[in-house]
Amino acid sequence: MAAADDVKIAGIRYEGGLPTKMGVSGRSTNQTILASAARTTTQTGADQTNDYRRGIRLVVDITAAGTGSITASIEAKDPTSGKYVTILASAALVTNQTKTLLVFPGAIAVANSVANDVLTPIWRVVITHNNANSITYSVGAQLLF
Repeated sequence: MAAADDVKIAGIRYEGGLPTKMGVSGRSTNQTILASAARTTTQTGADQTNDYRRGIRLVVDITAAGTGSITASIEAKDPTSGKYVTILASAALVTNQTKTLLVFPGAIAVANSVANDVLTPIWRVVITHNNANSITYSVGAQLLF
């Protein structure tokens, strides 16, 4: 049963005011990439699949920075070579903060924060530890339609 704010216009279904494309809900998809934990080494995320989304909002939430430093990167996987290419990388994150990285076509590019690009079908997140000091953080992602 459709929600009260779902409508259909000219054969296109709009869920909650957002269009549905090829059977994929127009609502954004939230993912936990790394749950909150203390870490001392570089974390290379598993390959993630992007079905029909154009962009991503990645949120790195540092709750105990101490004297550590990390850099967050969103990488695209080349389907031919299997190699990864960095779409966007943050500057070094050294304090308790909530840092957002945005990749979206048409976005106004901002160094180390926003990329005017699309999210590829296969992507991953890499959190590089710039030293061996412990940092507590989580990483979440929201795929954007």
